Amino acid sequence: MSTTCIDCPSFMTKDESSEHFTIEAAGPMCARWGWVFGADDKAADAAVQVKFSTCPSKMNARPDPGIKSSHFGSTYVPKPDLLEPTGQKVGNCVNCVNFDAAAQGCAANGKTIFPQRREEEARGCMWAKDDKFGSLDHESVGPILNYLTGPMTEVGVAVRTKSAPAVTLPPKKKGAALLKWPNEYESDAPVQEEVKDMIRAYRRVDTRQGPVYLPIFRTDYFGERAELIPDPNASGGTDPSLYVDHAGLLERFAVLSYKLDLNLLLTGEPGVGKTEGAAWLAWQMNMPFTRLPYTEASEPDEFLGSPQYDPDKGTYFKPGLLPTNWQQPGVLLSDEINMPTEAIQQAYRSGNDGSRILIAYGNVFKRHDYCFHVAAMNPSHDFRNIGARPMASADSSRYVFMHMPSPSEDMIRKVLNQTIKRLDGVTPDPYLVSTIIKIGEDLRNLSREGRLPDFWTLRQEIKVLRMAPFFGLRGAYAAAYLDYVDSTVKDLCNASINSHIPSGPHWAN
Repeated sequence: MSTTCIDCPSFMTKDESSEHFTIEAAGPMCARWGWVFGADDKAADAAVQVKFSTCPSKMNARPDPGIKSSHFGSTYVPKPDLLEPTGQKVGNCVNCVNFDAAAQGCAANGKTIFPQRREEEARGCMWAKDDKFGSLDHESVGPILNYLTGPMTEVGVAVRTKSAPAVTLPPKKKGAALLKWPNEYESDAPVQEEVKDMIRAYRRVDTRQGPVYLPIFRTDYFGERAELIPDPNASGGTDPSLYVDHAGLLERFAVLSYKLDLNLLLTGEPGVGKTEGAAWLAWQMNMPFTRLPYTEASEPDEFLGSPQYDPDKGTYFKPGLLPTNWQQPGVLLSDEINMPTEAIQQAYRSGNDGSRILIAYGNVFKRHDYCFHVAAMNPSHDFRNIGARPMASADSSRYVFMHMPSPSEDMIRKVLNQTIKRLDGVTPDPYLVSTIIKIGEDLRNLSREGRLPDFWTLRQEIKVLRMAPFFGLRGAYAAAYLDYVDSTVKDLCNASINSHIPSGPHWAN
């Protein structure tokens, strides 16, 4: 590894940069980033240490191939279309299929390579076998190239079964929608023969490191449990097809839960879409959705299991809700994960480490490869979340977190309109919707200030919107919330409500 810029293969002397750029007045510079170190080689000594300390390549950060030198134009830009990994070492870069002779550079890593350094570069090339990066075969080159140069190429679909091969992917279809119905979604990548009995398609999710492909499962793969797949046509409950991904949950889930296999925990105020978001993820993949709702009174035996006796089998252990679902494919939501007793927390502690083995009263349960576990909690630091406890460090260190913010005004409007159309079959009055949104912002501010003892959420506003045409706004707010609180809070809320109620519409009184 280089210790200064001068030791780096990308360092260009004054003569080298003059020859390469055919500019007589050139100075020493970095061929990879276009940094100019001074007017001559002596001037470079004072600058290289500062540059080396902040070099993105040294720090293993993803370079920006569009960075420009202040004197000589752009640095060499990688050309992934030339990439043809051989998996073999070469003695000289000229003999490598990735060498771009016209630009005197490497199409795989973006370096400018000068004649006197071609052998040295070839010896330390990360694209060859048996180097410090390990054996790099054709399947692993794509992710590495994405890491170095951004999402410029696609080589393979990440699947949970280690034996599944990588495949070459077609170009992204223009206008591909993330919200198409799963059973109608045309796959964004070929489905391997060995997984066609369970996966019918892949859904592309773009990230800054390139695409991740979420599987869309066959309904018949789940047998009787297929009835747990969220159904937009079911009576009652939430329609997952109407969920608005205002927080970017799909991308976070695709990267954290699917690709990296980390334990995702959603935090945020009640009513911001944590539970609905988890059900929506299950619908996106056409998978069963199971919610384990925890409270302070949750019984360990119900969720973990208990010893049972049968005259024929004798004494045996009957798994509870957690180990039962832990071993089955689907999206498993542990809701209010900071609420249950220590016995339940200990079981999660074992299941959330790298082994994915859940231990309940000494019994071992291995997590299914396609069991996607997501947790959710209301923050314990908020005084309004009565009963919510801080997590122990042993638990919080096993999760990665995503804050679910309150939706924007445009998102609230969209959710209100879509929900009323689905539930009541009518299009709500736009003026009424706007009025409820304005009042809602006032009530949320009162809640944040501690003057309203509860959260004011979309769930409350949906109730108001449904009742207002029948009882007027004042009657709707009274039925939705104000008849529950004391007179001081009621008067405070009514002052805000009255300030926004217009005159004229039938729902105003």
